[in-house]
Amino acid sequence: MPPRSKRDKRRHSTHITTEAIALFRRGIELQRSPHDPYELRDIKIALAAALSRSKFAANPLDLEPRSLISGDRGPADVVLGIRAQLLSKIRTKDFE
Repeated sequence: MPPRSKRDKRRHSTHITTEAIALFRRGIELQRSPHDPYELRDIKIALAAALSRSKFAANPLDLEPRSLISGDRGPADVVLGIRAQLLSKIRTKDFE
C-alpha cells in the first residue's frame, strides 16, 4: 500500500481586520520614535493574534521578516504581502 502523502494543514489566508490595521499602525508609529522593546513585543504578539498567525511566525512589523519556526518555507514573501496590504489600508484610510 502506498504511503499517504502529507498534507499542509496550515491556513494560508489571512484576514485583515480593523484591529490588525490599528495594531499595525500603532507598531509603525512606535518604531519611528524611541520606544520600550517590551511594548513593541506585545504589539507584535497582538498583531499576530489579530491576523490569525502564530506569534513565532514572521511578523509584518519586522523590517527583515524571518520565522522563528524551523522548517517554515517562504514566510518572508507571505509577510511582505501582508505588510503591503496593511500599508495600503492605512494609506487609503479603509479601516475607519
